[in-house]
Amino acid sequence: MSEDAVKELELIRKEFSESEARSQAQSKVLVEQVEAAKTETKKVQEELTAMRRQTRARRFSEVISGDGEKSLAWEGEPVKHLGTLEKLADTFGDESGEVRDYIELNQRHARQLKESQLFVEIGHSRQTPTGPEAELYALVVAKIKEGAAKNRGEAEGLIFSENPRLYQALNPNPGNGR
Repeated sequence: MSEDAVKELELIRKEFSESEARSQAQSKVLVEQVEAAKTETKKVQEELTAMRRQTRARRFSEVISGDGEKSLAWEGEPVKHLGTLEKLADTFGDESGEVRDYIELNQRHARQLKESQLFVEIGHSRQTPTGPEAELYALVVAKIKEGAAKNRGEAEGLIFSENPRLYQALNPNPGNGR
């Protein structure tokens, strides 16, 4: 082989080595960029998932609280209902039949409780004061409202000192100690 051919062969080897080094450097940069893109994509997906979960939790909370109608709020602890709905949605999907059935069941229960009148008070056990008791009550309320007394005991003390007749009407036996 001639000397020129050897020089040309060495030149080609050198160019090939440099080209290969540049290719490896470019390949390394591309791999790093792909990894960075994967990391960024994963981060964005996690943020999107968190936002979807927050939106879903807000929507479920509104349903549990009666959609603004307090009278249709579900019975029981809202946190437990939310946890159950979250598990159903994670397992079967947000719009699954299981989620819809759970919501419909609890809404039906809330409506039934509202319409049943089970817990409506019929009358009351407190007796309305009459006679001297009614007069004392009205005077106590007046004393507290006008600021002459801070509480019922203080008001009664003032009233009885100003009106011994009322005290006698309420305490016919002085020894019974009001």
